[in-house]
Amino acid sequence: MQYKIPKKERNMKRREFLRDASMAGVGFWAMSKGLDKLITNAEATTAFEM
Repeated sequence: MQYKIPKKERNMKRREFLRDASMAGVGFWAMSKGLDKLITNAEATTAFEM
């Protein structure tokens, strides 16, 4: 029987979705953690460039 492929594709899709979700979660966590640092760094770099 050749009907094992759809399940594999579904698992691949789920894995891609989980990967994207985890990437987004990590990005959001890094943003929430380093937002104040990022803002101060941006202010410092703009002040330094001026």
